Amino acid sequence: MQKNYEVLIVSQFTLYGILKGNKPDFHVAMAPDRAKSFYASLVERFQRSYKSEAVKDGVFGAMMK
Repeated sequence: MQKNYEVLIVSQFTLYGILKGNKPDFHVAMAPDRAKSFYASLVERFQRSYKSEAVKDGVFGAMMK
């Protein structure tokens, strides 16, 4: 890439929720252990294919404020 952008990768399982009545349902989302591994591999792939120091990530499963 010619631009020197930084990349921020944040896990966001709520995007995979579906509405079930008045509440969101996340039963079809990936299991937490598998999702954490998938997230880590995604971050690693970005770091390998782009400048690793420019790839930032959030803490998997952390509450965002």
